[in-house]
Amino acid sequence: MDILVFLSSGVAILIVLVILILVATAIIARATHLTSLSPSSTAIINTIGAVAEYGAFLAGIWIVYRYRGAKPGNLGLRMPDKKWLIAAPVICIACLAGTTAISSASSYLLPKIADTQCTQVSAGFGGSLPLAIFVVSILAPFAEETIFRGFLYGVLRGRFPYIGAAILSAAIFAALHAQPLLFPSLLALGFVLCTLYEYSGSTYPGMIVHSLFNLFGIIAILIAHQC
Repeated sequence: MDILVFLSSGVAILIVLVILILVATAIIARATHLTSLSPSSTAIINTIGAVAEYGAFLAGIWIVYRYRGAKPGNLGLRMPDKKWLIAAPVICIACLAGTTAISSASSYLLPKIADTQCTQVSAGFGGSLPLAIFVVSILAPFAEETIFRGFLYGVLRGRFPYIGAAILSAAIFAALHAQPLLFPSLLALGFVLCTLYEYSGSTYPGMIVHSLFNLFGIIAILIAHQC
């Protein structure tokens, strides 16, 4: 029931926000007198879209938890033991190494499936590195850890053992990225983030890991041009 209320609330809010995005797009296009948006304008529009999308689902979660009288701590928004915050960068390095190896294996085994994430990020945010960092390394980690670990994993954990709940949450997390070639590596990353939440009792360490992980990716794509 919680997930159904969350999804219906999130979708309703998302529809409203999509309309606002379309209006903002038209305003920016007219202001710049362009029939096609410039790279910087594209980055602005994509930033607005990301804020709207994440905002809609976070609002859905807020409605659910408001209805239940829950507190932020129920979503893992609480300070953990400091050792978890200190360990987060080290865990991130391990995740980078592990997911790189898994992605390399996936590319070798599935050569006909392209990795489109790199080109999508480059096309969507190549016109503004600051906006790319904001969306990918700040907004996304906070929103996704709250949604997939704090909320979804929390709901699943109430019904399944740790391993089962972590795998289900990680699989949904990976699938919603819509990158078939990256599914195994994102599944592994999602599982690690669920495990981190399970043992630390907080989503903050996962946010740090997620943020640094994505920051490395943005640097590789937009600065090192590793597409």
